[in-house]
Amino acid sequence: MLARSPRLADLRHLDLSWDFIEDEGVAELLSSPHIERLESLDLSRCDLSEKGTQDLCSSPSLAGLETLTLSDNDLGERWAEQLCGSCYLERLRSLSLLYRKPPLHEQVALE
Repeated sequence: MLARSPRLADLRHLDLSWDFIEDEGVAELLSSPHIERLESLDLSRCDLSEKGTQDLCSSPSLAGLETLTLSDNDLGERWAEQLCGSCYLERLRSLSLLYRKPPLHEQVALE
């Protein structure tokens, strides 16, 4: 729904952290014709996997992005290299992939 909003065209910074939009939400966002002016995107703790990260790497809509935050998505070092090497993310000046393991009580609850 957000991806279809023409008001996105006015935004330079978009913070969707803790929204757990997952890969499907990222794909929907990237399909929006209104995100091309974004300079900063925060997708921390959105439950992204390799698929969502690959979509970010291959999106020409993010060519103006200078800051990308993907913290707490457990993506791994390989994806840092992929993101930094993306021809669509050449303007990227800041990339955060900080991953903190959940507290022990959350790990037990997840198992």
